[in-house]
Amino acid sequence: MKVSVRKGRRMSLISSAITLSAIAVFLWSVTGCQKGKQPIKVGFVGGLIGDHSDLGTSGQNGVMLATEEINRAGGIGGRPVELIVKDDMSYPETALMVDKQLIEEGVVAIIGHMTSAMSIVAVPMINEQKVHMISPTTTTNQLSMLDDHFFRIQPSSKELIQNFSNFAFETMGLRKMVVVHDVSNKAYTQEWYDFSRSEFEKHGGSLTAEGFAPGSHLNLPRLVDRILEVRPDGVLLVASPEASASLCSQLRRLSSEVRILSSPWAMSGDFVKDAGIAAEGVVLTDSFDRHSQAAAFADFRKRFKNRFGVDPNRASMSGYEAAKILFTALSTNSDPAMLGETIVRLRTFEGLQGPITIDEYGDAHRKLYLITVQGGEFVTLGQK
Repeated sequence: MKVSVRKGRRMSLISSAITLSAIAVFLWSVTGCQKGKQPIKVGFVGGLIGDHSDLGTSGQNGVMLATEEINRAGGIGGRPVELIVKDDMSYPETALMVDKQLIEEGVVAIIGHMTSAMSIVAVPMINEQKVHMISPTTTTNQLSMLDDHFFRIQPSSKELIQNFSNFAFETMGLRKMVVVHDVSNKAYTQEWYDFSRSEFEKHGGSLTAEGFAPGSHLNLPRLVDRILEVRPDGVLLVASPEASASLCSQLRRLSSEVRILSSPWAMSGDFVKDAGIAAEGVVLTDSFDRHSQAAAFADFRKRFKNRFGVDPNRASMSGYEAAKILFTALSTNSDPAMLGETIVRLRTFEGLQGPITIDEYGDAHRKLYLITVQGGEFVTLGQK
């Protein structure tokens, strides 16, 4: 059987981004590894400033840690990994520009993008250039079941939403919902509305939407007034941690009864910190359990905190896992042209909280969790 070859603006970029070659060279020099071998260049792209910077920097830190560790262990086939980081600024033109820069600099693959919107923009170009991209956090269903050069390690939006919608209707007893979504990442947030509505209506419930664009022109009180005008029993937030915290706080000021749910995008310490007591009782779904007792995750959490001074979040873990999957594939077959085929052939990888299976389309399947906020902490309710 033939295996499909897959994954066959505002300011100047921070020196076109941050090149971590100095780190790679230093780590390489202290390992005593074979000298004279050319480094293997790997790119990372995410939003490092602006609305989605928490997601981008967290993912970057996970990739950095994995890169430092493999270089300390001798690299790939005796060659060090040189990580080249670019900031896509969550802006389509910038995303394409920095991807092209990475390809011109000779990267064997790109880890990124961190948002669905930027990944959708990038895929046609990476397909044309035949450079593989592995996204730690993209979930859009628009990139599902395609024979291309794009891989991801998170389940699709559809898979997440089906589980979450069933829980909201059957267990929480919600019947009338409003989805509040950030249109600046429409590739991700529109799917949450579309699939949630479809699933909710299957059960006999109703679901409407309120879209918004973050920024100085956002009239938050008026937005929340519109949400509550329809008298929902539940509100689903599909927005960044910062925006979700603001929405949650405003909703709680005006209504103590409406139940609040959130997509995985808000799964960040910033959400709990900024929302404060208003975050209590919010229900989320995710593939990340920050209190996981898995030995691999506990060890990773310790190393990550020692390196960066904070606990890892989903983006941190996913960045690390994406890098490890890439390094495993390159260690198996160092030919970049065969990267997609190698990942598909290996199929199952050891993630930090359980196995990650990547199918023939480069789509990932892994455990899903139901989570709530209790006492200022994310607490796992159950596991799907």
